[in-house]
Amino acid sequence: MKILSTILSGLFVSGSLLRAVEIRTINGPFLKSLQAEASKNHPANKSAALLTAAATRDIRALRLWDDPMIGLSLMAADSAKRRSDGDIRLSYEQPLPKRGLLQAQLSKADALRRAQLENAVATALEVGAAVAKDAIELALADESISLQSAQIQWLETMTENARQMVLNPSSSSIDALRLESELAKETQ
Repeated sequence: MKILSTILSGLFVSGSLLRAVEIRTINGPFLKSLQAEASKNHPANKSAALLTAAATRDIRALRLWDDPMIGLSLMAADSAKRRSDGDIRLSYEQPLPKRGLLQAQLSKADALRRAQLENAVATALEVGAAVAKDAIELALADESISLQSAQIQWLETMTENARQMVLNPSSSSIDALRLESELAKETQ
């Protein structure tokens, strides 16, 4: 799961370096569309769907009758040790179906299919949750950047005002120096 979040975070970070054509707000329908697309295209979800399909096919592959076994044996012993009926033996064996065994195998295979289906649903939900979390974190990072930009602009304005006040011979330059250092810190 950690690899998944790392990959998605990397994709979101690299995507944030590109200029977006349109700005979208993070709301319920947008998050649902992201979740649906991620769970549809994510390899873990595709793998879970294939495992579910394989479990469904396993149900159809169950048989009532087992394969018969045919055998041929030759004896190569001395004539005194052989049986009187010859040294070639042919055998045929057909296991009979056991009562209730097929139904038990069918219910087991169906339970395995349902378990795989639930695993597929859980995988889709995990992928969707990871995408929604990453989208929200990206939106918070964007908002944090815009707030810091606004704070830097405000500090620049305050610093410029302090510089103008320093030109007055009766004022002190302490406020201007303090604001300059704050602006340098925030810009950095």
